[in-house]
Amino acid sequence: MADKREKVLDEALDEAMRDATITMESVGGRTLRVATWRLDQPSEHLPILFFNGIGANIEAVAPLAEALPDRAFIMFDMPGIGGSPEPVVPYNTVTMAWTTTQLLDKLGVDKVDLMGVSWGGAMAQHFAIQHPGRTRRLILAATTAGMIMMPGNPASLSKGGSAPLYRFCFYGRALPDAVRRGIGQGDEQDGAHPSVKAPFPARIFLPIDGNAWLDQRARFTVHA
Repeated sequence: MADKREKVLDEALDEAMRDATITMESVGGRTLRVATWRLDQPSEHLPILFFNGIGANIEAVAPLAEALPDRAFIMFDMPGIGGSPEPVVPYNTVTMAWTTTQLLDKLGVDKVDLMGVSWGGAMAQHFAIQHPGRTRRLILAATTAGMIMMPGNPASLSKGGSAPLYRFCFYGRALPDAVRRGIGQGDEQDGAHPSVKAPFPARIFLPIDGNAWLDQRARFTVHA
């Protein structure tokens, strides 16, 4: 049964990535692994620019991009994460917001609907503040308004102690469960049907360097 679940999830990931255009772009003095969906197709809606959670690469959110077929979707791996090389020059949310505008210019995109989850929510807020003319809407999920805040459950802070633990707790269990409950795949016991309770496939995450994980956490300290 476990092998069958893994196969189903692998097939879903393959489907989500099949229509993605993956490129390596040099912008703002950095090289980024970029994924776009439907950017060359006409649409009545603005593209979504998505900022991912800490330590997460493009594949982690590819199913969301595939689930929004009526608009373009833009996402990239942060420096040192996924397929983007380690940064030569340190970065923070302010400088990466500017770098992102350079990427949008290269892609020929003027204005976006902006979305961020967790660490990416901080990035999205900085982008919206620095570049309001390029932001129509701001969508935030599971994030914070700054460093001085109290989590709903203080114990949740322990889940971000390391890259593997964070990935397992958030992307391996919490996020898949939330997504699956949201699409109605639940039972009477705990809201998650046994056939979809397995974590996302391990290959959804590319290797992450420990220094990159700590570096990305450090960049968050400027978000206040």
